[in-house]
Amino acid sequence: MEAMVLALHKILANKRLHLKFSVRRRFVLDLLAVFSGLRPLVMVDYLPQVPNLHQQLGDILCHLTQECGEVAPVLVMHIEECSYLFHEVELHDYMQWALTRNSGLKFVVLDDGPARMASSIEEVTTLAEFKKFEQILSHLCSARCKTLMGKTLEGCSLEVPFGKISPLDMGRFFQSSSIVLPTLNGWLLGYPIIYLFKECAVSQAQRCLSTEQLQHYRLYADSKLLRLVSTRSANNRLEGIQEELMSFTVPRELSGLGQTEPWAIQLLQNFVAKGHSSNGLWENIRMEVVIRDAQSIAF
Repeated sequence: MEAMVLALHKILANKRLHLKFSVRRRFVLDLLAVFSGLRPLVMVDYLPQVPNLHQQLGDILCHLTQECGEVAPVLVMHIEECSYLFHEVELHDYMQWALTRNSGLKFVVLDDGPARMASSIEEVTTLAEFKKFEQILSHLCSARCKTLMGKTLEGCSLEVPFGKISPLDMGRFFQSSSIVLPTLNGWLLGYPIIYLFKECAVSQAQRCLSTEQLQHYRLYADSKLLRLVSTRSANNRLEGIQEELMSFTVPRELSGLGQTEPWAIQLLQNFVAKGHSSNGLWENIRMEVVIRDAQSIAF
């Protein structure tokens, strides 16, 4: 993993993307989290200045493979303007688990009234949409694998040139889906609480959250490997500061127990367990919850 981090630092320098220190560090952190299996998927939404981001991410992974060999089955996906990095095996396992009613996922409906927990019917309907997404993604991953092996999959137009990691385009999912991208993102990113609202009610959803106090949940960890891509002065400046792994909000009225909510305890336990199996890559994983007063929210 150390060789991969050093190779990534070299690749980013050669591509001349002119990334700020904080952005480069965030990107390396996200890649480490995916490659190590700590997170099945991350959304790269902090590089708006990079043209054709999903293609650039594919090129970076291709160069990493050339430098270090096949480190992990990590792929690129894009949905409309959003780009993602995901661990093919870990994401498949996560989606299979998250599609069951026993996963403990909670859905919060945002509409004209106060935020509320979803009904059983709303939960079942949303999980059915997630299942459609999982099936399409599995189909594309299978097509990619068979194309790389010199085979073809009937009815699939996916092309994967040799030596290139082509991004998977999942935009087709929204051609027939009733859920919005923020809802899908909440599920893919592993949030235990997912917001539900309709495409035609975005303004109502924003008003709903903007008028409530929110509990802001953050997961942190130590990662010694990140020091390899930092200057000595930067390392000294960041001494004792942990890296943020995940961040999400929940209306305070629906999460009064904070860190002792059953779903919060389960989320932290899952991360800690993965940290213990990472051979010291991730240490001192903890959760922090702060209260945010009502303020303008945008999706």
